[in-house]
Amino acid sequence: MRTLLLFFLLSANFLSAQNADYRFTISDSKKLRSELETAIGKDMSLRDFTIGDITADKKPDIIAIGSPEDKEQHRKIYLFVCESGKKFTLAAVNSTLIECEVCGGMGVGDPYQRTVINKSYFSFELLYGACTKDFFTITFRYDKERKWWFLHKDVTESYNCQEADSGEITVKTEINKKEEYGVTRFENY
Repeated sequence: MRTLLLFFLLSANFLSAQNADYRFTISDSKKLRSELETAIGKDMSLRDFTIGDITADKKPDIIAIGSPEDKEQHRKIYLFVCESGKKFTLAAVNSTLIECEVCGGMGVGDPYQRTVINKSYFSFELLYGACTKDFFTITFRYDKERKWWFLHKDVTESYNCQEADSGEITVKTEINKKEEYGVTRFENY
């Protein structure tokens, strides 16, 4: 019974934090960085942020990447949706998509490369490996009917540096689309 009560309390805290409202100053990147650092909490440092319309409502939304103090833990991705003016809501959090800062392999280190927003799509680019490298682009799309973000596709490009000695590098590309995953919500990827 005690475990069940603890579960409900933790779930309620997560849900209330996830729907919290924030005020961000988009026009001043230095001030915005400070505001985002406060919003993601003292146990995280802001690794990166990207501004763009991820809900197809012509308002600037924010995707923030937080890094924990322990460099061997996964990063968190925060989706802040603009409600109006400077008012934003934390709509979703993903704690598994971007691995730790040292998980990219000997040649890479930090696998996180960048976040790209294009209309109601957003992608995370990740690089892993030493000589054999894998470059992942994981893309989500906003579904207006369901009012949420779902996996659209993921692309893996692989190559081996030893091929450079022969003068020709072959890049193998594998594209997986949402039909192959079923329906995967952003926070569950």
